[in-house]
Amino acid sequence: YDIKMDFTPVWDVLFIFAFLAAGFFYGVFLGKARLLAFMIGLYISISITPVVSGYIPYAQNITPVFLFFAVTITVSVVLYVSLFRGRRMGDGGWWQVLIASFLAMGLLLSEVGRLLPASYQLTLSPQVRAYMLSDAAYLFWLLMPLLGICVVSRKVE
Repeated sequence: YDIKMDFTPVWDVLFIFAFLAAGFFYGVFLGKARLLAFMIGLYISISITPVVSGYIPYAQNITPVFLFFAVTITVSVVLYVSLFRGRRMGDGGWWQVLIASFLAMGLLLSEVGRLLPASYQLTLSPQVRAYMLSDAAYLFWLLMPLLGICVVSRKVE
């Protein structure tokens, strides 16, 4: 028998699963200090990745998503080591860390989705494109983690 399996992955389900799983596990396992360093590093990376791709030789040959991840990881590690290493942040409420973690993952996935080529973006459902990739959604995902930083940095009584 010649069975032809032509499966098309459901990218929007994978996108949503990545958002939920990464948001939960990142917040639970890394804690408050690393999460804050990651969130600040994410904002810095969003602004400097286009500049880095223009000034570093051979950066034009790197996929924008991989370049963004490399810059984000580098900046986040440098921030964590230089700002938070050896300082006691306090554990904070678990709900604070989870909220901030989901907001950070939302911003990360929104930025990564926007860096994908348009042909890949079109494989996502219209709802995912509207809630993650549209200009209004991008503004939402840029602003909400800032509020998350304010929530996480407050002391829990």
